[in-house]
Amino acid sequence: MRKTSVFKLALLVLLSLPAISEDAHAEGFPGKGDEDAWSDALPYYNRGNRYLQKEQYQQALEDFKVAVGKYTFDPDFYTNLGVAYRKVGDYTNAEDAYKKSIQLNDKDWMPWNDLANVYLKQDKLKETVATFQRALKCNPPAKDKAAIQQDILDINKILRMQAPPKVANTPAAAPGSANSAGTGAAKKVSAKPQAQPISTAKPADKKELKGSGWDYVYDGKN
Repeated sequence: MRKTSVFKLALLVLLSLPAISEDAHAEGFPGKGDEDAWSDALPYYNRGNRYLQKEQYQQALEDFKVAVGKYTFDPDFYTNLGVAYRKVGDYTNAEDAYKKSIQLNDKDWMPWNDLANVYLKQDKLKETVATFQRALKCNPPAKDKAAIQQDILDINKILRMQAPPKVANTPAAAPGSANSAGTGAAKKVSAKPQAQPISTAKPADKKELKGSGWDYVYDGKN
């Protein structure tokens, strides 16, 4: 979740006071579109953040929708809209919100990281890894960087578990051998591999991956 900046919190107070100067809140304005529209949207964004902190996700969602409806150029609005959608289990709209945030600012690691987690919720593991790797290019804080790198390692373990088994090439039977035509029935070996879904992982594998930031893939938690 993109937290409310100190500046944006202070702006709620400033908006209720007589104007001091025309550029009183220019520092927080993204620089696109109508600044008055951004000022009108900001109280909804800040209230949405308070709802998120109280885990009142539907109310947060409604406020963030109003915020982006009033002003469409603040990437933080879309990032937290995505969080609210994700919290109510609407991963399709969460994905769309994060992508809009990235379109406005692709140098912020947080929406990339959040988008990766939405892909993970949908079991899109290859997309998850690729998006986590993109988040790393945005230089996240050291603690978050380490967590993302560990997630990539753990997800790659799952991908290896899902990979189809390799089928050894069987040399052709020599004429006259027991398996050659006319001297015996050749055994049919199905070469079609069967990928194992995540839910069929062995207990030992679950234990190995327990403690990662996304082990809810196994236990069904949101």
